[in-house]
Amino acid sequence: MLWVILALLFLTSCKDPLADVGPKSSYPVDRLLHDSKGRHIDVSILGRGPDHVSFLRKSDGKRYDYLLEDLSAKDRAFLAPLPINLNALRADQRPAKKKPRFVEIRENELAGLNAEMEAMRQKLGRREISAIQERSLARDIRMLKPKIERLERQIADYWEQNPPK
Repeated sequence: MLWVILALLFLTSCKDPLADVGPKSSYPVDRLLHDSKGRHIDVSILGRGPDHVSFLRKSDGKRYDYLLEDLSAKDRAFLAPLPINLNALRADQRPAKKKPRFVEIRENELAGLNAEMEAMRQKLGRREISAIQERSLARDIRMLKPKIERLERQIADYWEQNPPK
């Protein structure tokens, strides 16, 4: 019984193990950054990547990515403990965005129809099929073409109406 009370006292005095779990937003951070040549710029830091810092220049609100190696030692030391975040990743480092479900469904259906048509064309190219089988395959191919064109048109219309940002 005593060991249960001691265990409870110990556990209640411990720091919550989940207290540090989860993203904590350290951004944006306002700072006057200096480059290695001594020039300075007033910025709002959006985040940092492994080799650069992303910020908005306060004078005009434009976003910039600046290499850490080009900053002063003092600013590099200030940025080092800040967490790396996805907002700070350059476009070539960011994970690819998922396609919209509408497009994904139609592209999958289109891929299936194209594979089906290719299989039919391969059968059609064989010499051992009969004339009836040949006409049947040709008809099936003709019937698939409008379905494929419809799906391609739907995908193109979607992207025309919803251009990627």
